[in-house]
Amino acid sequence: MDTESNARTNALDLFRLDGKTAIVTGGGRGLGQYMAEALSDAGAGVVLCSRKLEALEEVRAEIEAAAARPWPSPATSRTRRTWTELSPRRRKPSAG
Repeated sequence: MDTESNARTNALDLFRLDGKTAIVTGGGRGLGQYMAEALSDAGAGVVLCSRKLEALEEVRAEIEAAAARPWPSPATSRTRRTWTELSPRRRKPSAG
């Protein structure tokens, strides 16, 4: 039994996203929200994007309650400029 438990833990470690950043469009509800939560659980930093900042703030609070630090951004995925602005290299670190 212990061997099975160790094998499962090791297999899940293959999917860790520590040190990576995921940009999730539509992150304020539905599938986008669930993907953001799953990516955060896997260790990724999460940039939440949606046109509705209020929804993003709610999702951010839920993810932060799980000890992660998402970054909400009222944006759409329609322009190249938006993606440039969302780049983690251009982001200012959050306080705290």
